[in-house]
Amino acid sequence: MKHPTPMNMKNQSGVVLIVALVMLVIMSILGITSVRTVALEEKMSTAAHDRSIALQAAEAALLAGQRECEAANRAASGIVLPERSDGASLTYTSTQPAVNNGFAATHDKVLADDWMVTGIDWTNNNQTRELSNTVDLGPLVTNPPRYFIEYRGTALCPSSGTEDSSLAGETETIATCSKFRITARSQPANGRAEVFLQSLYVTN
Repeated sequence: MKHPTPMNMKNQSGVVLIVALVMLVIMSILGITSVRTVALEEKMSTAAHDRSIALQAAEAALLAGQRECEAANRAASGIVLPERSDGASLTYTSTQPAVNNGFAATHDKVLADDWMVTGIDWTNNNQTRELSNTVDLGPLVTNPPRYFIEYRGTALCPSSGTEDSSLAGETETIATCSKFRITARSQPANGRAEVFLQSLYVTN
């Protein structure tokens, strides 16, 4: 019967130590990776929640703009705009007009879109409208969202309440509708998500 020599026992102890160190390194790497993964998932969840709040803020401003366009008496709401195309004093602008009180009174397709013009100041009350402070959008929205409206001219559209009866050989009643483009922007705190929304709204 052979017995291990002291030298063999020493070699075995050295191998066990090396294996233990390798396992320790592997476990450390796995632990660090897990911590980083959890931190990344937390950041992604926070960013998604932040953007969701910013989106809701921009949607609220967009809805406010649509309600304003729907108002029957636009002059009473403080909006200055050209006469409708069925009016006698319609004029087409030939130069880029300044946005006035959140409303751009132009529908010249040759001109640059107002929402892309660098001169638009989203903090200027004369250029954009602020959503009412009565709407609670949570602590992440430090400033109320803002919007502005562009008059895009008129179009022929079915009058309210009439059905398309062209298949029956009947004449459909046509009305003149006004077109508006509304651009809304959330007003986030520094480093927070920012959302722009835009819609084309038609009303008669």
